[in-house]
Amino acid sequence: MAKKRDRAGRRKTKRDEELLEFEDDDEYLDVDEDLSSLSRSRRRSQAPAKQQLSRKKQDMLVLVIAIILITGTLGGYFFVYGFFGADTSSDNDQQTTGNLSGELFVISDLTQEWDKHSWHILNINGITNYLLKVTNTGAREEIYELSDDNEIKNIQIKYNKNSFKLKPGSSSAVILDVTSDLTNEYRVPTPINVFLKARSSTLILDTVQIDLTIKQLDEKNEALDGDKVSAYYLGSFINGTVFDKSMRDVQAPQPLLISLSDESQYNKFNEELEYVVVIPGFENGIIGMIPGETHVVAIPPEQAYDAGELKGLTLIFEIRLLSNDRLE
Repeated sequence: MAKKRDRAGRRKTKRDEELLEFEDDDEYLDVDEDLSSLSRSRRRSQAPAKQQLSRKKQDMLVLVIAIILITGTLGGYFFVYGFFGADTSSDNDQQTTGNLSGELFVISDLTQEWDKHSWHILNINGITNYLLKVTNTGAREEIYELSDDNEIKNIQIKYNKNSFKLKPGSSSAVILDVTSDLTNEYRVPTPINVFLKARSSTLILDTVQIDLTIKQLDEKNEALDGDKVSAYYLGSFINGTVFDKSMRDVQAPQPLLISLSDESQYNKFNEELEYVVVIPGFENGIIGMIPGETHVVAIPPEQAYDAGELKGLTLIFEIRLLSNDRLE
């Protein structure tokens, strides 16, 4: 019996060992299930954190893209409006900052103390000229235009150039022609305003005034070839810079005595008064003028000086004919 018990005991022991092995396996299974559950729990707990991190990355990416777009837009804006000189300020701001400005005045040997206002006599059915100067006082290149408020049908105003381009600091001379078909003496009641504008704006940058008196001048004294005349004059370059003038002393003006012949002449009553020969373009500009008229002539190099500093240059002269002395 003891042997059986032993066997039974052994069997029992073996069975117990087998049961223990199965029990151990169950424990392992339970541990695995616990680990799996823990892993799933950790994954579930980590999911919101990962989603939150993903959202932060997305927000950061959106922010970076927005910064790039804004920077690119501003860069393009300043490139276009800065490089090409586009005007982004108001007209009033333009004149204040100097981005857009210009100066207009009359160049005259006769009205030099009134550079915004000049008066001329216009012969009935005749012509007179004003010499104007435009200067770019702004900070960039501009195209300037001239206009006026003339509403008198019997008076016509034309410019030798209505529009022109100027670099900053540069100037240009403009000849203004005034003609009339009035047959009676007529005093223009109010000055005619000439306006300076830039093509890129409607702002009036500057204004000058011209006064006219229509008169019947003595046409029998019209200057002819060979005559002796006296005149005031002012000479300038095409940029409006004055290089010579007769009226150096406004209080005691001395006119130029001019011989319209091929050689100098003298006043038959006063040998000290010499009528000098002038350059061909100047002489041609005087012929046909009547005392009291003011004309402006542009003289090409071939009719100007053939030596000296003025050789080869186009010159502009304002001439006011004072008298024709051929009857002396």
